[in-house]
Amino acid sequence: MRLKPDHRAGLLAVNAGLGPALVTSTEVYFDGTHLGQWNLSAFHHVFAGAPREPVISALFTGSTLLPGDKKYLLLLDPFDDTADAWFWEMVAGRLRIEIRYESLYGGENFHAAPPPL
Repeated sequence: MRLKPDHRAGLLAVNAGLGPALVTSTEVYFDGTHLGQWNLSAFHHVFAGAPREPVISALFTGSTLLPGDKKYLLLLDPFDDTADAWFWEMVAGRLRIEIRYESLYGGENFHAAPPPL
């Protein structure tokens, strides 16, 4: 198997706005079941029995993403299209992570999540 050095897959949170994004909460759904916030406990529930574990990052309440910041919530590196198809199915079809955030001014209750499948 030969992979390109940048051949990886994951779930990436990006602040594409003009100011900092202050995380107010996260919500995780797996196969339609609410698991609570995105943390190590939710990660272990989702990836129990998986062929291998991706790298995890959490977004805790109070975390800040500065403008232009990118943070992988999940990262599988390297990623092989055939051997790791299970991961793509998991991230694209079974796992939903919603992020609520505000600007420095507060009170907006912005919401970022992938569209429902």
